[in-house]
Amino acid sequence: MKLIEKISKIKWLRVTFWLLSIIALFMVLTLENIRPNDIPWEKTNINVVNHKNLSFVQNETINQILKRNNFEFDEHVIESIDKLKIEEVLLENPYIKDVEVFSDFNGGLHIDIHQKAPYLRIDKPNSSYYLDQNGKHIPLSDQFTAHVPMFHVENDSLNDETLYNFYKMVEKRPLLKSQVVDVYVNSFEEYTFVPQFGNFVVELGDLDDLEEKFIKFEHTMKFILKNEGWEKYKTINLAFKDQVVCTKK
Repeated sequence: MKLIEKISKIKWLRVTFWLLSIIALFMVLTLENIRPNDIPWEKTNINVVNHKNLSFVQNETINQILKRNNFEFDEHVIESIDKLKIEEVLLENPYIKDVEVFSDFNGGLHIDIHQKAPYLRIDKPNSSYYLDQNGKHIPLSDQFTAHVPMFHVENDSLNDETLYNFYKMVEKRPLLKSQVVDVYVNSFEEYTFVPQFGNFVVELGDLDDLEEKFIKFEHTMKFILKNEGWEKYKTINLAFKDQVVCTKK
C-alpha cells in the first residue's frame, strides 16, 4: 500500500512540474509579444525624492526645463524618448545631484530627482553660497533658504576648504555642534561664534590648538555656565593656551 502511495505521489509531482513549466513558457511567450517600441507615451511622473527637507527643485522646475529643451512627448512611443539626454540636461541644474529616468509598460515616463544638500552657508563681502558635504559650491536660491550653519567672513580670499575643515572638526563633537550656528571670521582670520543658547560671544582666536579650545569650551559649558547661569558672562575667550578668560557683564 505504501508503495502505491509513493508511486502516486511521484506522478503528481511530475504533473505539477510539467504544469508549472507550461505556465512559465506561456508567460515568457506573452512577454516576448509585448513590444515596448509600440507603447505610446501616456504621462510623465516626476518624483523629487528628498523633497521633505529641501525645496530647491519643484516638479514645475523640471517641467520648465523639459519644455525649454524641447522635450515634447505627445505622439511619441515610450522607447523613442532619449532618457540619457533628459538626465544630462537635468544634471545641468546647479541644485540637482542625481537623476534617473526610466519607463514602464503602461506608457509612463518616470523621472527621479535627488537634490543637492547644503552643508554650510558662506557669506563673504562679494559672494554668498552654500557648500555641500564634499565642500563643493551650491548657489543661493530665491525659492528656498536652507537652515545650515552660517559663516560670516570678512576676507573674500579666505579658502573655503579652511572653513569646511573647521566645521568638520566641530561636527565630531555633539555638544559643540549643537551650539555653533553663526561663525564670524574677521580679516585676521580669527574665529568667534554666538552659541545657540546663551547671550555671550565665544572667542576662539586663530585655528592653532583648535581641538584644545573645543575641549575648553565644552568644559566651560558643562561646569562654569551650568553652575553660575547662562546670562552672567559677556564673552568667553579661549584663544590663550591653557586658559579660559570669562568677561562678566
